[in-house]
Order: sequence, then structure tokens, then C-alpha cells
Amino acid sequence: MPVPGTYKITVKTPVGPQEAELVLNVEGATLSGFIKNVKGRSDFSGGAVAGDEVRFSARISTPIGRIRAEIVGRVDGDRFIAAAKLPLGKAEIEGIRI
Repeated sequence: MPVPGTYKITVKTPVGPQEAELVLNVEGATLSGFIKNVKGRSDFSGGAVAGDEVRFSARISTPIGRIRAEIVGRVDGDRFIAAAKLPLGKAEIEGIRI
């Protein structure tokens, strides 16, 4: 299954689970898109895709303010699985294509 698409994700953060929508766009080996949650939309660009693996960073609006997240993951069929490096530690991300 290709990487591009819209995913409903849950980010398991140190301050509790956060629900969001993730949109991934691919042009060649470059990844862009946005993360949208209750605090707003955070666009990103300049990410990378290799096969089913993705890597990108974004400044995401959260309940504790805007934070930078470094995200590394993969698409497995309709599932999105990733880990995010956050200022407060690490978070697991899981989602499903919608």
C-alpha cells in the first residue's frame, strides 16, 4: 500500500493520548502534509520517504503549546506506525488510513 493518504492517529504522549488527523503527500522521495488536532493545523514539508518508511519534523500545536516533533515511522497496509521524539520525551503514534 502506498504511503500517501489521510490517517486518523493517536499520539501516546507523556501528558496522555492525543487524537489527530495526519495527511501525507509524496512527490518523488519528498514527504509533506499536515497534522490537524483540536489545537489547529500544523503543516510540514521537507520530509523523506523510502518505500513504506517516512521521516519528517513538524511544530505541532498541543495542550501545552507548540512543540517540535521528529517523527520516524512506516505505513503497513492501511496502518501508520511511528515514534516521535518530543521535548518531553518520546511518544508512540498509531493510526489507520481513512
